[in-house]
Amino acid sequence: MIPRRTLVRSVAVLSSACVPLWQSTATFHLAAPVSNSCARAVVRGDQVAPPDLRSGIEPRFALVIEEGTGVWEVEQRPRADSTVELSVTYVAIGSPINLDSLRLATNRRFESLPAALSDQCGAHSATQVASHGFWLSGGRLLCGYDYTRSPRIDVGRVGPLSLGADRAQLRRLCPEARDTAVDRYVGFRILAFGGLIEVLSDSLGGSVDAIRILGGSLRAADGIGVGTSVKELQRVWGSLRVNDCEGVAHGASAPTHPGIYVLFRRENLCSHPSVAAVYSDTLRIAGFELR
Repeated sequence: MIPRRTLVRSVAVLSSACVPLWQSTATFHLAAPVSNSCARAVVRGDQVAPPDLRSGIEPRFALVIEEGTGVWEVEQRPRADSTVELSVTYVAIGSPINLDSLRLATNRRFESLPAALSDQCGAHSATQVASHGFWLSGGRLLCGYDYTRSPRIDVGRVGPLSLGADRAQLRRLCPEARDTAVDRYVGFRILAFGGLIEVLSDSLGGSVDAIRILGGSLRAADGIGVGTSVKELQRVWGSLRVNDCEGVAHGASAPTHPGIYVLFRRENLCSHPSVAAVYSDTLRIAGFELR
């Protein structure tokens, strides 16, 4: 299971493959580059103590941080004047969206970042130069394919994306994708069908090792998807085994569907002898991982 520090906290079932997504972006100019680990921490709202003041930091990176009903995307890139630009974006992939609350929360986080980047991450000087929020189409286009009906989540693939494929070649087929990194994994992400799809490898030039689907309307052929309860999942797929018990992030699998892992988020999930008996109606699928 790909390690993760946070997971989507709540995702509701989406009724259509064409679901709008809300995005808010802020851009910061930094006098010096920061580490991706420090950027990850302060964007999540965490304190970095002692401050991360390492020198010789790679000036270019992209990463994804899952929080709430969406994800933060952070990208650092050098500028022509030897400073660096940090772009911080929050994409809401859950439904329904409380736009007023999201605007308030993201604006507060953006406002906290100049001081945090300067004092805790060694940016020396950080200035917010732009911010804007807007709606995105959560449409049916996926890597050049325009789907009248949503593709299915199958063993090893979803639509044109498949395990074992050359990741760099797939990336070239997906103009709507953005490069990203999840812990030690690299790859790209796509916003489609009301959710987030991550295509990941454990090396820069490697094949696809994992595909993660968070939120949205994609479903397996039997109708299992984000928002399905444990009770319904076990009725359709049979007995479940919780494989990943780290923190509040959990992946479970069923012998009838090898290679498809359902993702849950719940404190102390693994402490109960029967997950289905305890959480049959309240615990619902937050996403999928194919590997």
